[in-house]
Amino acid sequence: MLEETVDSVMGLSLRQRGAVTGCARGWLRRRGHVSVVSVRHPRTVRVITRQWWAILEDSHLTTGLQDLDTAVVELIGAATSSDMADLGRRVFGALDQVAEVCRLVATTFEVVGWFAPPEHLAGTAATVDRLEETMYGFVRDVVDVVAEGLPEQRWREVLSYTATRDALIDELRSAAANMPQEQELLLETALGLPGSVSDAGDGLTSAARVSAAWTRQSDVLDGRLRVMLPHLLAYSMPLTFEVRLHLTGLLLREHPFRAHVAAVAARDLVLAALAADADRCLDVITESVERQSEMHFTHTRVIKAIAAVNAAQYLEDAADPAANVYLAMMEGDVRRAAVTVLALLGEEVPEKATLHPLRIRLAAHRGSMACAVLVSCIDTHLRNAVAHSRMEWDAEHQCMVLDGRAVTPQDLIYMTLQAHSTCTGLHAGISVALNQAGNPHHYRPPLNDHSVWDGRLLEILGSHGIEATRARRHGRTIYIDVPHLTAATLRDYLVGVYEADWVVPHIDDWVLTSPDRFDLLLDATTLATARSLAESEHDASPSGHVYAIEPVLYAGALFNHGLAPDRIVRSVIGLASSQAIGERDRLLPRGSAEPAALAELSAALRHLARGAMAAASLLPEQVRVYLDSFAATLSVCRERLSAIRAEHEVREASIQLDWAWRSNTPIENPWLRESSQPQ
Repeated sequence: MLEETVDSVMGLSLRQRGAVTGCARGWLRRRGHVSVVSVRHPRTVRVITRQWWAILEDSHLTTGLQDLDTAVVELIGAATSSDMADLGRRVFGALDQVAEVCRLVATTFEVVGWFAPPEHLAGTAATVDRLEETMYGFVRDVVDVVAEGLPEQRWREVLSYTATRDALIDELRSAAANMPQEQELLLETALGLPGSVSDAGDGLTSAARVSAAWTRQSDVLDGRLRVMLPHLLAYSMPLTFEVRLHLTGLLLREHPFRAHVAAVAARDLVLAALAADADRCLDVITESVERQSEMHFTHTRVIKAIAAVNAAQYLEDAADPAANVYLAMMEGDVRRAAVTVLALLGEEVPEKATLHPLRIRLAAHRGSMACAVLVSCIDTHLRNAVAHSRMEWDAEHQCMVLDGRAVTPQDLIYMTLQAHSTCTGLHAGISVALNQAGNPHHYRPPLNDHSVWDGRLLEILGSHGIEATRARRHGRTIYIDVPHLTAATLRDYLVGVYEADWVVPHIDDWVLTSPDRFDLLLDATTLATARSLAESEHDASPSGHVYAIEPVLYAGALFNHGLAPDRIVRSVIGLASSQAIGERDRLLPRGSAEPAALAELSAALRHLARGAMAAASLLPEQVRVYLDSFAATLSVCRERLSAIRAEHEVREASIQLDWAWRSNTPIENPWLRESSQPQ
């Protein structure tokens, strides 16, 4: 295309060259040369192979460079026009257009520059950088040559840039075509977390596993997020669980370019909306969050549809699930995101606005990147074809024909995942903006939507080490699938359910299910008894000490399992005495006992005594006396400790605890592969 302009440049008269030179130099004096991006973020977002190629494809760099060629052709057309009276205006306008297209393509290069491909693809990243340098050199020389009056030889030098550029593009295409399929762990690459955090379970419970991972190494993981996402996060900003979860989801998306651009756009949009009218902005976001149950259902359909497409023996069998999930994504997440973005921009959007008018409204906001990324997701022709069943299967070409347009099931899944990545990015950006603004939404009354509580539930479970693989609500019962229980994790699981029960409304029973083992049931009575042990410290909310609530939860779970009451008593005494002895041995090292250690031991015994008595209330009256007697033993031990200081005296005063432990262990754990006593 550009090569064909040589003849027109050769035919310019001296008068035309002089006029073009004057116009271009005037433009340069007024606007200056196209500025080169001299400071950019390093490539910090680590991605795997398939994400990297999706980034290059979704960036549409080749299309952007072709648009730049078109703008330069129009500039040469303006400069070589025989209409001298209008030459100045046309050349000025054409130079503005070249600069604007260059700015847009440069922005795209900047975004691509956020991502670091795997080491074996480092050469392709270097190729992209050289492609950007070539673009800047091309644009600078185009402007300079026009300012020189378009001498033929100089114009041929400019065209050499296009040859270099095309060679670099071919190099990228060749690398993509010859790249072997790599099996890479996405989250391990990004954050150093094992693949089980994202891959285990039903695809909807990763929040629990993310929370569990952060509980173990929050400072390390927060630091990694800040280092990886300088384009999105202020480095010193504290991160809430909501932000951590959203950003982890951002890193997992199949289309990072779209997701990260959407996140930055949504962050900026929300910060602007908060500054303009904080109450209205929070109302809009609240309405969006209240539709999370719909989003949850859509994501369930996406997961099932992708599994169905991947499992299809014949391509035709994949057509129906691919079409259905594409429509669900368009009418679900995309439509809801469009309503939210338009409302944040100050528009009043009808509650049942359909996709086509929403797209028109989005497109009208030409300066909004949040609108632009959503517009790129919406293909109303395809949407209408699927929605109105204008579909058929082309057996010869093994593709769907949607209202005359050939599309494969993989194409629809690809577009669905692009849209999903975009919407994920938008929600991540909203979360980051709220966090950056001090989380003003936390001061509002809690929402009633079950899916909101489900998310909070997963956070709490994860913070107590419960790496749930599935969570299901049936009426007033929640079922949670968990990995194999161990003696080390049993307490965490019991306490995790107790903590979740405080905040998740309208639930009576909690059931933990583990592979090949008995279910663990914590019923409403057990949990209410445990909650009755909560104490307030200063201005803090009431909370139950683990030594007080664990005997109750353990006794209730054993009773619900059907264990005989006398065996439950023995196990509860064995559990509580082992904890008391463990605290004694931890707090009283060799040498003189410290008053602070004795005070801490005394507090532990008080909590265990309260827990034993509360556990007794769950059991038949004829066995309660044994637990009451054990609680009295703990209280007597506390009284003796208040009058002694030496370590050997402490051990003598607590000798009955050793007797209780030896007489009532091993404790029974029917949910474990082997019975064992907790440490």
